[in-house]
Amino acid sequence: MVNGLSRKTVTVLFSDVVDSTPLGEGLDPESLRVLMGSYFDEMRAVIEQHGGTVEKYIGDAIMAVFGIPHVHEDDALRAVRAAAEMREALAAVNARLPRPIATRTGINTGEVVAGGEHTLVTGDTVNIAARLERAADVNAILIGAATYHLVRDAVVAEPVESLDLKGKSMPVDAWRLTAVIRDAPGHSRRLDSPLVGREFEQTILRQAFERVAAQRSCHLFTVLGSAGVGKTRLVNEMLVDVSSRATVLVGRCRPYGDGTTFWPLRDIVRKLPDLEAIVGIADAQVVSGAVGLGDATAGADDTFRALRKLVEAVAHDEPLVLIIEDVHWGQASFLDFVEHLAEWVRDAPVLILCVARPELLEGRRSWGGGRLNATTILLEPLDEHESALLVTNLGGEDVAPELRRTITDVAEGNPLFLEEMVAMIREDPYSVESVPPTIHALLTARIEGLEPRERETLQTAAVVGRFFSRDAVAALAGDVDAELATLRKKDLVRAHVDADESRETFRFRHVLIRDAAYDALPKAVRVSLHVALADWLAASEDNPRQELDELVGYHLERAVQLKDELGEESPELAARAASALASAGRRALVRGDAAAARNLLERVASLPTPLDADRVERLLEFAAALEERGELLAAETALAEALAGARSLNDARLEARSLVERSFLSFYVDPQRWVDEALETAERAITVLDETGDDFGLARAWLLVLLLHYGRCHVAEMEKALEPSLHHARRARDGRLVAVALNASVRGLLIGPTPVDEAIGRAEKIADEPEADRALGAVGCGVVACLEAMRGRFDEARAAYAESVEVLEDLGRTRLQAAQRAYSGLVELLAGDAIAAERELRAGIVELETIGDKTNLATVAGLLAQALATQGRWNEAEAATELSERASSSADVAAQVTWRLTRARLRARRGQVEDADRLSGEAVALAAATDSPTLLADALSCRADVAAAAGLADDAATALRGAAEQYERKGHTVGAVRARAALAQDGAASPSRTATSPSTDGAVAGGT
Repeated sequence: MVNGLSRKTVTVLFSDVVDSTPLGEGLDPESLRVLMGSYFDEMRAVIEQHGGTVEKYIGDAIMAVFGIPHVHEDDALRAVRAAAEMREALAAVNARLPRPIATRTGINTGEVVAGGEHTLVTGDTVNIAARLERAADVNAILIGAATYHLVRDAVVAEPVESLDLKGKSMPVDAWRLTAVIRDAPGHSRRLDSPLVGREFEQTILRQAFERVAAQRSCHLFTVLGSAGVGKTRLVNEMLVDVSSRATVLVGRCRPYGDGTTFWPLRDIVRKLPDLEAIVGIADAQVVSGAVGLGDATAGADDTFRALRKLVEAVAHDEPLVLIIEDVHWGQASFLDFVEHLAEWVRDAPVLILCVARPELLEGRRSWGGGRLNATTILLEPLDEHESALLVTNLGGEDVAPELRRTITDVAEGNPLFLEEMVAMIREDPYSVESVPPTIHALLTARIEGLEPRERETLQTAAVVGRFFSRDAVAALAGDVDAELATLRKKDLVRAHVDADESRETFRFRHVLIRDAAYDALPKAVRVSLHVALADWLAASEDNPRQELDELVGYHLERAVQLKDELGEESPELAARAASALASAGRRALVRGDAAAARNLLERVASLPTPLDADRVERLLEFAAALEERGELLAAETALAEALAGARSLNDARLEARSLVERSFLSFYVDPQRWVDEALETAERAITVLDETGDDFGLARAWLLVLLLHYGRCHVAEMEKALEPSLHHARRARDGRLVAVALNASVRGLLIGPTPVDEAIGRAEKIADEPEADRALGAVGCGVVACLEAMRGRFDEARAAYAESVEVLEDLGRTRLQAAQRAYSGLVELLAGDAIAAERELRAGIVELETIGDKTNLATVAGLLAQALATQGRWNEAEAATELSERASSSADVAAQVTWRLTRARLRARRGQVEDADRLSGEAVALAAATDSPTLLADALSCRADVAAAAGLADDAATALRGAAEQYERKGHTVGAVRARAALAQDGAASPSRTATSPSTDGAVAGGT
């Protein structure tokens, strides 16, 4: 704590006398003072009876707070009950006044900062309560929305028109309180859905009843469990089976009040038809006095005996199930009496069924006393399957799957938490990150009940996180071994098995306990703890550097965010946080984990750091992560910011780097612009970066040159550009950059003249390079899949592609995975499964259009046109060629050839021979200018189809022979076999027979 401050969720009550001026006209000032003092005393008594604290008097107004000094889970309900009783008590005050007075009351619940024992720092919660009071009608009570949601099942209230309160930008919802329902919970549980799980517990509970009934014995059965875990629901389910054969009486211990020790039996006694007839006049008087329904008094022994006699009498004719709820709130003498019953009831079938939270054992470790006629069970949370089923039973079947997963993850098997979160999300799907107020109140009250040192340890652990080591907490709070042991006994934290067995680690029993403990800390305290923890971690040698950077960055980032919420600037902390997170993000990029890199680098970009060279460098890295995730528009925005920053700094090196990265992005989003500017951008950048010795930038600039040759299928030129790119990448000691260059080299094996067998060996060898990463391995698998399909080994091809998909999904490489649909589609086309090819390629088109990647879209659409034409779906095939044409740039030779092939065949089929001849001729000319034998073979196969359609058999045969030779040169067995088979037929093959040889160059498929 700092200066004794703490953050608490409390309920504030404002009550003011309406127009007290006329009252003073008829009374002497001293008399008026005495009467108003009496009024204040009576109101204070009501407030304090319900556990509230009168914070101050303001003129004729009373301000009371429920939750200070101690938070209770039912503070809102206490405040509402107090307000209703204050209105009733006012009648007694008015009976003594010459003129009756009236009041107005406002109640609101929310977070405040409290200092010391009673000092409340005023804030929005207090202001709204005061303004609700001013907006109330005479003798009316208005309650705010947060309060209403916490008490709605215990009150009769009607909504009022939304209020425009001073200082509030939006109207405030409020309810007018009519009545409070006696002993009703503020929030009733749903009991209409089927019970899920608990089969074992139901069995032993029923067995206990059957034993009691058969042996006419007494059994003390205690159901322990945390709030909301389903204790009462379990008991109610058992009662469905036994209520027809037993007398069922229910009592409840109260969390507060001046009631008698035996208050839980009060309602039970009231329900009995004739107490005197059951136990006799003398004992009836003792019983009535004990439960507060009479004036007789007796000693403990006589009281216990009379109450026991009553229990035995009720159970004389049929078994008695005596249910006592919330036993953890029972007074010590009452708990003694319950154990007395278990020990001394004779010849009476009595099942004493106690329902309690584990806190019962904190003050009553010997509960049950080890008796043979006592059973205690602990209800654990539901498992994952049971939780999912309960969500469905609660009406969550229409909740989106991702929200359902969030609900079950956060609730961690607690039925109440599941119920509240389903209800909250059904009401407002955007509230998924919020904690339902009922749950927050339960957990906050539990934490408030801890000893100060225990609470401090728990809150310090909450700063460390859901999982925490003993050493981390001790570094911030000193020796905490005793406190951690106690917190384990109280089931707030549990031991956790860590991969590093040398560290003693723990986890919060429930993530919401962690959140409640964290939220109770003042933000200034959180800042100091986060910074101290970051310092301790930074000095630690226990964790790998990459893990430490992310942890250090997270805690410093939280400190910066909290200081911002407090209206304080923190440039030094922001700089430290950015440095640590950027280091972790860079490592994620290097290992190919685009999802992690994007998350980390986005957080870096959002930190309030000054514009300098480091910030521009990090923006470039952020753009790279966004690009790999397929968020191309966001990447464009980040690059624009980086370029503007470089120019503002007058930094030629960073400007050149930014322009190179912008050109890479244009390759996907604006291919023609990229063609027009790529070479010039690269050459200028190489000049600038060579002068500054920026090996990383030079490697990227040479990659841009490489990519231009790659798009044109000039493999020899591509390999020339690969050499300087790899050279500078290795000098920069950037493994990711080396892997990207090798990536391009692998793709060149598919489109270039290297024979298939040799290409497969080289691809596998490249994947074993020291700098290779998992993404490069995935690209290599995709290339090998296509090469295996070329030689007719389709099982191996599909296995290789499946491996590629698995890795890319794991790495979060969304764009690359979408682009490689070209490879899976090509594999299926070569395998002769046009339907499977269509499925893969259509999925790719959807993904690429969503991303905005036009270059890879052109390739995939061209292959889809072939899959559709093979199925005889000519119109759809034509539309696919149009999509490919629109998306492709003039330098994307593979796409330009591919869409022409299908369209030429379509034109030939329709008898448009001249157009078909022109298109096929263009395709051959484009392919002949490349280093790709398969692209040329595909174009010649199409040329043969068009010639056959024109009746030029010799020309068709010549083209087919050329195609077969090119396929054989590449080692493309499937293509060569099909071409030779067509030659062996009578005359040149018809278009419908030769259209089965697809284009085999996924020339881009992911770029670099």
